[in-house]
Amino acid sequence: NGPAVTYYLGNHPEIAYRIAQKGSVGVAIELGKIESNLGKPSPSPTTSTAPEPPNPISTARGKTDRKIDDPDLTDKQFKDMRKKQIAAR
Repeated sequence: NGPAVTYYLGNHPEIAYRIAQKGSVGVAIELGKIESNLGKPSPSPTTSTAPEPPNPISTARGKTDRKIDDPDLTDKQFKDMRKKQIAAR
């Protein structure tokens, strides 16, 4: 797995420098160690032992009743509210 070892050594120049100082047998041993570590799958994250969060009391959101004379109403909201008022007569 040469490309993976090369990438690892490129990201860890201190290790590459240390390996370069060794003889041919030492280089082979060190590269073998790196290759064996790169082949191992990374450990999976541990799952939390925390309990499940409690269910909400209510998922319904409160509805705010707006008055027809609310100055913040858009024109469309005003028209819709006025139509409902007329239909309720």
